[in-house]
Amino acid sequence: MRTTLLSPEYKRKITQAIGYEFDASHTYKYLSNLLMGLGYFGSAQFFKTEAIDESTHAQKWFDFVNDMQDVAELPTVSPMNFKIMTLREAFTRYYEKEYAL
Repeated sequence: MRTTLLSPEYKRKITQAIGYEFDASHTYKYLSNLLMGLGYFGSAQFFKTEAIDESTHAQKWFDFVNDMQDVAELPTVSPMNFKIMTLREAFTRYYEKEYAL
């Protein structure tokens, strides 16, 4: 068994960061699906790309934790249950999520 190079506090913060990245990815994928259904195909593609970017950020944290001889935890992501009807609503959610990151 390898000895971790991360303090428990630092690992907790990294786990929290991973959770934020996956929550953002999950939200953007959901927004992409909603916008596709509303016929906003370009915006749907934008959010699809953003979802992939956020997953990539989370993977960088996983890689870092592995490099520190530890295993990152995979936090639970909340289900999406909101609806949007306009691009303004979608981009407001996007802004709020990015601002929180």
